[in-house]
Amino acid sequence: MAFTRTHVADNDYLTAARTADGTLAMAYTPVLRQFTVDMSQLSGPAVARWFDPSSGGFIPIAGSPLTNTATRNFIPPGNNSDGDGGWLLVLETKPPPDPPPTPPRPAFIQQNSATPQTPQTQVSVAYPASQKSGDANILAAGWNDIASSITGVSDSAGNAYRVAAAMSRGNGMSQAIYYCPNIRAGSNTVTVTFDQPAAYVDLRVTEYSGLSQTNTFDTGTSATGVGALASCGPVNVGASNELLFAAGMTATTFTGSGAGFAVRILTSPDGDLAADQVAASAGPYSVSAPLSSGAWLMQLAAFRAASPVVRLRASLTSTNTVVIAWTAGAANFVLEEKAALEATNWVGVSNAVALVSGENQVVILPEGGVRYFRLRGS
Repeated sequence: MAFTRTHVADNDYLTAARTADGTLAMAYTPVLRQFTVDMSQLSGPAVARWFDPSSGGFIPIAGSPLTNTATRNFIPPGNNSDGDGGWLLVLETKPPPDPPPTPPRPAFIQQNSATPQTPQTQVSVAYPASQKSGDANILAAGWNDIASSITGVSDSAGNAYRVAAAMSRGNGMSQAIYYCPNIRAGSNTVTVTFDQPAAYVDLRVTEYSGLSQTNTFDTGTSATGVGALASCGPVNVGASNELLFAAGMTATTFTGSGAGFAVRILTSPDGDLAADQVAASAGPYSVSAPLSSGAWLMQLAAFRAASPVVRLRASLTSTNTVVIAWTAGAANFVLEEKAALEATNWVGVSNAVALVSGENQVVILPEGGVRYFRLRGS
């Protein structure tokens, strides 16, 4: 007798399994089709999701959690990420808590610079590509005199700029770092205005994603000196994933960014620097950038990363109560409720918050009608 070994996906059979206690049931279909599940075989109301084996992602099913009564028809949500019909239906009466959200990591998007070689009262530079809404702009403006001062920073998109590292002067040079969080989308040109013509202005503009849209700036410092290494710091950052933005001016030219920092701009012909690093952990950070030996001015500013996205989970228990849950790693949030989705008049939920298996959980007694819940940062 000959046997042929085949893979479950090599045919169109539906394969299903259920745990003995009825807390978990799964059904795999290699083709798009409707099939029926006897929900009464489950031990309680079930959180229902489709798992895409080609991408490793889940898609929630509308109306979940589903009652464990009678039968229910299911049909996959279209082709999976590989373009075929393979999907796994997952029904869980006691779903594990969602994993802690991955902290957002700031990312460099684009840069540009302007280096006029004659004194200017106003210097402008355009971003080469359209900007994305919600990103942040960080710029360094330097000039080779200690008499001129910046009177304003603006852009064509109407964004409002703030000082990160205040103007610092030394060795005949001046520089300041400005930033704007939560920028508007579209093409954009940044303009820096001075109170009198400034010599050899060096304007460096950058765009980053993944920065906090509120309370963005953490801390900054400045230093000046003469030599072959421009050292500045430390700054003490309060959390991992903060963006460290370094900007340097010199009477000669920078030749690199120093250990841990990536060069984003090295201007021509001035040889001035913009560089960055993402902090691996909270603590002190410094920058030491090499240059052709000479006078230098260096600034270092730290910007907070955006908060992780926190998701609410709702499940119906066997005693007909509702559990609202979110990951315990997401601190400083308040659960609120409302009977409609308007933006105002949300009310805080007074029920006790319990820590259960790595989740914050609140038990809600059904009152009839529709209720909406949200988390608000406190």
